[in-house]
Amino acid sequence: MRTQNTNKGENVTVEPIRDVVAIESIKKMVASKPRDLLLFTMGINNALRTGDLLKLKVSQVRRLKAGDSIQIIESKTGKTNVLVINKATYKALQGYLSTLKPADNDHRLRLS
Repeated sequence: MRTQNTNKGENVTVEPIRDVVAIESIKKMVASKPRDLLLFTMGINNALRTGDLLKLKVSQVRRLKAGDSIQIIESKTGKTNVLVINKATYKALQGYLSTLKPADNDHRLRLS
């Protein structure tokens, strides 16, 4: 895996974060940003790309509970994938939703 700047057209291999210590460290870094914590937690627990998660609307996730799931169509592959709401994701989701106004249902998870 190459971690330094690359030249235009050069292929870069990206590996998932598997080290639990590194994951917890990242969660601590984004803990003060509920949206970022939610996106990281959803992505790391479901092996989904952030770009696909950013397409979600608040109305799609507002009423989800731990154990629920929703389908996401991956933009890169066009395949359907499942986003499972586990306890960690649910906790992060509730933290993010508590920062929103009730009228924010149609907003995407990204900042405007």
